[in-house]
Amino acid sequence: MGYFRNVALSAAVAGLTVTGLATSAQALELTYSYWAPDRGSVPGDMKWWAEQLAERTGGEVTVNIGWGQSLSRFRDNFNAVSAGEVDMAELAASFSLAETGAWGIADTGAGSSDAYVATRALDNLRSQFSAFDDQIEAAGLKYLWHYSWGGVALLGTGDAAITNPDQYNGENVRVASFLAAAIRDNGWNANPVSGVSIGEMRQGMERGTVNGGSNYMAGIGTQGFAAVTDWVTVINQGQHTGFVVMNLDTWNALSDDARSAIDGLRDEMIERLTRGQIEQEIEIRASLVADGITVVDASADEAAIWGGAMQDAFLKRANDVSGGFPEAVAFLDAYQAEIAKVAADVTSNGYPWN
Repeated sequence: MGYFRNVALSAAVAGLTVTGLATSAQALELTYSYWAPDRGSVPGDMKWWAEQLAERTGGEVTVNIGWGQSLSRFRDNFNAVSAGEVDMAELAASFSLAETGAWGIADTGAGSSDAYVATRALDNLRSQFSAFDDQIEAAGLKYLWHYSWGGVALLGTGDAAITNPDQYNGENVRVASFLAAAIRDNGWNANPVSGVSIGEMRQGMERGTVNGGSNYMAGIGTQGFAAVTDWVTVINQGQHTGFVVMNLDTWNALSDDARSAIDGLRDEMIERLTRGQIEQEIEIRASLVADGITVVDASADEAAIWGGAMQDAFLKRANDVSGGFPEAVAFLDAYQAEIAKVAADVTSNGYPWN
């Protein structure tokens, strides 16, 4: 498995025209809205999941994947699934903090940026903090799985890579919300731009209206940034977690066998996704270097500055969402401890697929 890993596309995921739950005499076709193009390891895993679901249900359930926000905009996915406009989607909690605030602190600013480590740590804690499932169910949704996209990387134009926030010099940057908060709270000399999509960021870098920002290594490699960036800085701190949900009415319309098949695929899907992210990061980094792009790692001292500032932003977010998640601050502490524990286990014993 790797960066261009893909699975043969079957009839279960071939069409892109139907939205919402569709029924025939025997079968249900479910729609899945995905925010990025059909490139990289995650789309390959999604196709695998759709094919496995069709196979394990004997064709009772098929999945119709809409790539690149063709069924709903990423920022609108929460409302689209809640309303039944699409059956499934991957969500980022920053777009629905009022409803899914617990998931808003499943991201981290500090600690390991390893996709498997963060995903497994959160999985180990979910049963101890009921808000994660309670908030999803209150919104009329069913949790399917979650996974980490990996750590934040900086990218930009110009001769010198930014490795320390003191090196900002008035750049216009499109960054993750928690990094934008860190920039504002610490008075760093950068201008976070708002309301700019990933595609618009790439276009802005081409025009010179956006000087760079942040993304994840997988996004840099699969979303066309190699053509517009001069450098990439790997911070090696924190990560972003996405989670996948289904409309609860859709879930309840499935047979017991279909629900069992979906639940039975969860752990394998999580392992595939996290393994794919880790392997993809290595391959993308090598590809960027081969294309003449400077790729550097922040030093340990620099990483601590970035990580400390971003984690402070998450502590503020935890306090903001504590009305719907009273244990939010306690969860942050437990999460960091569990991340360290899982990271130590991986160091000693390797990944489960090794």
